[in-house]
Amino acid sequence: MRVDIIPITCIVEVTGDTSLFVDWNNTESDRYNIRRDGTFVTSVDDRTRWEDTGLTPGTSYSYEVQAVRNGVITQTATCSAETLGRVLTCSVGVVGEDITVSFNGNDFSRVTIRRDGNWQATLTNQTTFSETLPPGTYNYEATAVLNGFRSTLDCGTATISARGVVCSVGVVGDEATVSFNGNDFSRVTIRRDGNWQATLTNQTTFSETLRPGTYSYEATGVFNGFRDTVSCGMVTVDAEVLLCTATVQGNDVILVWNDIGASSYQARTNGSWTATLDAGTTTWTDPGAAGDGNNYQVRFRQDGTTHTIGCA
Repeated sequence: MRVDIIPITCIVEVTGDTSLFVDWNNTESDRYNIRRDGTFVTSVDDRTRWEDTGLTPGTSYSYEVQAVRNGVITQTATCSAETLGRVLTCSVGVVGEDITVSFNGNDFSRVTIRRDGNWQATLTNQTTFSETLPPGTYNYEATAVLNGFRSTLDCGTATISARGVVCSVGVVGDEATVSFNGNDFSRVTIRRDGNWQATLTNQTTFSETLRPGTYSYEATGVFNGFRDTVSCGMVTVDAEVLLCTATVQGNDVILVWNDIGASSYQARTNGSWTATLDAGTTTWTDPGAAGDGNNYQVRFRQDGTTHTIGCA
């Protein structure tokens, strides 16, 4: 009895980037052997469709389907196809001094990030990579790997602008205050007339009490190795003016003046010394002097100079 042989044919269905389906027609054979790229991979005896998994994305595969009857290969069909290649996407953004690279890391077994060609990190099951950098321009690229498939993509360029110190100086009485954007830097150093005064962290002002004179200030901000120095300006502290009054109360003459911080004060009557008074004293009484027509003065030393002020 002659048995007619049904010709075998096969096709490959592309379903993803790591798997393919091989389909063939039923030739009423006992089983079907599947070979991939010349290597035996499986034998099927109860169906005409088989899924090949764990493949490399973007790779071409060739298949042979062998029809076997009574232990003999009666005929062979060949077919081929290429798996889909996973598409790597990435971008880079910057906020302040923080740079973030975003990518579709969940589509790959691992993703490697490089900055300016230098390795930064190899990540698994992550979709972002962030780092803090000093001012400058940086280029990033990502390389994704899956089952031997490798894809590299330029993610773009990010620029971190240099932070600038903004400062000013003002004076109220004998107190000078320097104001600056200290929160933009890890530390700020204040100098007066080129001489160090303070190094400050998490502060935006610096104040000090000064003797009369003119002073120049500058501030230096430091952040991640970046340094910026700027002049804050000049202030002048004027010498405080002592004012004295002479008042008659009963039979006495009372002198009253404002304390200007002198180490001592000297009361003088008609040009001659009368009394030496301690620092902080603001009054002196000349008992029984009412009607004498005396001329009163207060003498003091300020900034190394002796001053004499009349009391009216």
